[in-house]
Amino acid sequence: MRGFDTAGLPRSGFRARWAARNATFCDLMVRTGLRLAEECALTVFEVPWWTPESGAYVRFWLPQAVAKGSSSRWTYVPAAVLRNVDDYRRWDRAEVVAQEQAACSRPATRTCCGTPSPW
Repeated sequence: MRGFDTAGLPRSGFRARWAARNATFCDLMVRTGLRLAEECALTVFEVPWWTPESGAYVRFWLPQAVAKGSSSRWTYVPAAVLRNVDDYRRWDRAEVVAQEQAACSRPATRTCCGTPSPW
């Protein structure tokens, strides 16, 4: 998921764009038991922030709208995984948001076959 082989060396040909995000997503799913659909439906507001006082596990509420069969429940996340999620939110996600905001501040130009498009 992060682009390294079993020896811990960079793997040639690895081309994932957000390797840390992908690995964190997988780690969160495996270590919490969340289903794929449940994890995909979570927003950054539903997963708690990591703090040094978090302890070994952090409990958060999985809302009814997200949980399979509307079975809302408490979910426990290991602090190490939560730290990785927090790093993603603070750095990788912030970078993507900043890039998109910068792109939105420039006038949009659309072309079709190399000529400006009327729409």
